[in-house]
Amino acid sequence: MQTEPRPDQTDRDQRPRRHVMAAGHAVLVIFVAFAVGMLLNADTMMRTAENLPLGSSKRSISVSVMRPIKWVSDHLGITEPRTLLDRALGKRQKQVKDPFSAFRNPSATPPTVPHPGTTTKATAPNPPTEFVTRFHPSTQRPLRVYAAGDSLSFEYGLAMGRLAAADPTIEMEGSIDYHVATGLSRPDFFNWPLQLDAQMKARKPDVVVYMVGSNDDQSLASPDGHTYAPYTPGWKYEYSRRAAAVMDQVIHSGRTIIWIGCPIIKNAARSHGYQLINALVRTQADARRDAYFVDPYPMFQDKHGNFEQYLPDAAGHLVKMRADDGIHLERAGGDLLANATAHLLKRIYPPVAK
Repeated sequence: MQTEPRPDQTDRDQRPRRHVMAAGHAVLVIFVAFAVGMLLNADTMMRTAENLPLGSSKRSISVSVMRPIKWVSDHLGITEPRTLLDRALGKRQKQVKDPFSAFRNPSATPPTVPHPGTTTKATAPNPPTEFVTRFHPSTQRPLRVYAAGDSLSFEYGLAMGRLAAADPTIEMEGSIDYHVATGLSRPDFFNWPLQLDAQMKARKPDVVVYMVGSNDDQSLASPDGHTYAPYTPGWKYEYSRRAAAVMDQVIHSGRTIIWIGCPIIKNAARSHGYQLINALVRTQADARRDAYFVDPYPMFQDKHGNFEQYLPDAAGHLVKMRADDGIHLERAGGDLLANATAHLLKRIYPPVAK
C-alpha cells in the first residue's frame, strides 16, 4: 500500500533547492577578497609594518611581506578609487602644507635632475676641490655639530659622538636626533624641515650632518597633488626638489650641511634604487657652496661591488660592519662612516695649528 506523503515532506520537496558553494570556491573567494583588501590598504599596512620595533623579527617579516604588495599597488594605481571615494565622503588623509616650499631659499636655483640611469661614482667621499673655511676650530672654540636622520643614522650618530669625545676641536650638540622610518617622502608622517628648523634654533650648530634616504623608495606626491611612482621622471624631479629645499634651508640659516647618502644593503634591487637617490642628492650638493655629500655606498662593498657584511680593519682582521638584517650599521660600520665624515670636516674646517 502506497502511503501519502506527509504535508511537511511535500513542502520541502517543492521548495527551490539551495546551491551550496564548494569549499574550494569559498576559500578562493575569501583569498581574492583578502588580496584586494591588502592592495587597497597597502600604504597604511606598510606604514604599520615599518613602525614595528626596530630589529624585531615581526617587523622584518611584515616589511618583507608588504614591500612587493605595495610595489604592485603603486604601479597599478589601485588606491586611486579608494582615494576618490574618501574624498567624496569627506574623508581625507592628513594634509600638510608643503614644508619644502616653506623653508626653501627663494634665491636658490631650481633643482636639476641627472640623466635617467645615472648612478653614484665608486668613490667616497667626493667633495669639491675648493673649500670655504669660515673659521678654524680650536679647543676654545670647537666646531659644533648637530647630527640627524633615520634609523640608519643611529649607530653613525653614536660613532660621531665617540669621535667628538676624543677630539677637543669637535663638539656634538646633543645626542643623535634619529627618527625611525622617516625621510623626505612623507612629511605628513614626519616633517623633517620643521624638525631641522626647530633643532637648529635650539642647538645652534655650525654644521648639520644629515642622513636620510633609506625609507624614501616609495611614491611621492607633488604639491599639485600628483603622485609619482618611485624612480619615474616626475619622482626624480620631486625628490631633487625636496633635497634641494632641505639644503637651502640649512645653508640659508648660515650653516654647512653634510648629507650622508644611502649605503648598499643586502637587497640588491633596493640598493640599485639607493644609487639613484644618492645621485640625485649629490647633484644638488655639488650645485651649492656650503653643501657636501658623503657616499657610504662603496664603503660597504666587496671587490666585486656586492654587499659585504664583514670587512677587514686596519690590521686585516674581518670585522662585522652591518647588522644581521642586511640594512643597519654595526658599531664598526658607524665608526667607518664617522671617520670619513671627520676627514671631510677637517678639510672644510681645518683646526688651529698647534
